Amino acid sequence: MAVEKQKNVDAELALVKALAERGDLLYVKIFAIKKLVLKLEAEKEEVDMTFEKTVVNLSRVIEEASQAYEEYHVVMRKWKEEQASEEFSREAIERVEMVWVDF
Repeated sequence: MAVEKQKNVDAELALVKALAERGDLLYVKIFAIKKLVLKLEAEKEEVDMTFEKTVVNLSRVIEEASQAYEEYHVVMRKWKEEQASEEFSREAIERVEMVWVDF
């Protein structure tokens, strides 16, 4: 009977030992996962900061492009006005020359 009880105790101890080893392995895995999560969070923060810088740069580029586009339209309008004025002047000169010739 004592031998049988000893076998039961040994079996329980072996089970406890196996569970403890499994628990230790799980703890190591959990620790590694937590460390990896921290690393990934740091990397995510770095990517977020880079993204925000890129957004700021793109906003500035868009603003500069918009301003350049407006300036282009102002210049084109002035150029067209000058062209029309020049055309009007030419026509006026031609009319004056005709009047002068007729005179």
